[in-house]
This record gives sequence, structure tokens and C-alpha cells, in this order.
Amino acid sequence: MLERGTEEPCYELRTKINLKVQEKSQPTKRMVG
Repeated sequence: MLERGTEEPCYELRTKINLKVQEKSQPTKRMVG
């Protein structure tokens, strides 16, 4: 059901959200990575 056209923007949004969550939950992991 997932289309490549909608997969890219959704994945990008999820990545940005995940990065923000990681920064708040694990700031040390961001420094290492």
C-alpha cells in the first residue's frame, strides 16, 4: 500500500522527529554519533 512517492516525505518527517526525540531522550548518543 505504501507508494514510493509518499514514502520519501514520510520517511524524512519521521527521521526529523526521531532526531528530535533522540536529542531529548539521549543527548549523549547524539554526541557520539
